[in-house]
Amino acid sequence: MASLLLPISPDDDINKILPAVKQIAGFTDYTIIPFTYKISGKKYRTQTNSNAGNIRSSENDLFKTIHSFLFPNDDDIALVVISPQVINLQSRNKATHFFSKFRNLQVPYLVLPDKPEDTWHPKEIYFPVCLKDGEKEASAWAGFWSRTFEAKLHLLNPHFRNKTTNQYLQRTMAFIRNLLQKSNVSYDISSEGHTRKEARQKALELAKNSPDTLIVMPATRLNSPEYVFIGPPEIRLLKNRGNTPVLFVNPRHDMYVPCG
Repeated sequence: MASLLLPISPDDDINKILPAVKQIAGFTDYTIIPFTYKISGKKYRTQTNSNAGNIRSSENDLFKTIHSFLFPNDDDIALVVISPQVINLQSRNKATHFFSKFRNLQVPYLVLPDKPEDTWHPKEIYFPVCLKDGEKEASAWAGFWSRTFEAKLHLLNPHFRNKTTNQYLQRTMAFIRNLLQKSNVSYDISSEGHTRKEARQKALELAKNSPDTLIVMPATRLNSPEYVFIGPPEIRLLKNRGNTPVLFVNPRHDMYVPCG
């Protein structure tokens, strides 16, 4: 049986995030592995009434602890579930450091909202396709979640004014359509605006209109000098996604895909 990792920060109330995580684990048939990790200057408080079971404790930081689970991957880790407190979105430097480290993660990671719904069950999944690196891998995971939760999958793409760019986009769309059809995943496609920003913004708007939605996005692959000043785009997305969970998939170009 595959497993999901649940890192718990000193600022987390595990009783608030555990119900949603159990809901995810139930549908995906994943075993939950909760763990604490070492974080400078902070101590963990005793939490009562927790049904998390055995919470593992590590003397390493978050990234080294996750690495120890993945190499070797004895627990068959398939997903990491992250609370906003683990990322610390209020600090651009700390959030940028988080995403910089997580770019090497070999499994997808799901970022929960500040107030995850206890009975969260995505009925609508939004996947913007904008010629961003890693969209082919991300499409496989979007299909997996759609099939697992019996959710409607919505592909949103811009109609680029540049003819050549639009041709590249259509090739990517053809690949994704073929992949989803082979996996027996139903979907619909809508053209939203003429830029990547417009298509992503539309996906955000639609997802925020319902509590039972999920956004799937490829994570940014490379660090950029501008991130020192403004942070990676993941930060802006998470600050504006309302109460919608977001599944990030790192580009790897080896088409690592979920089983089933």
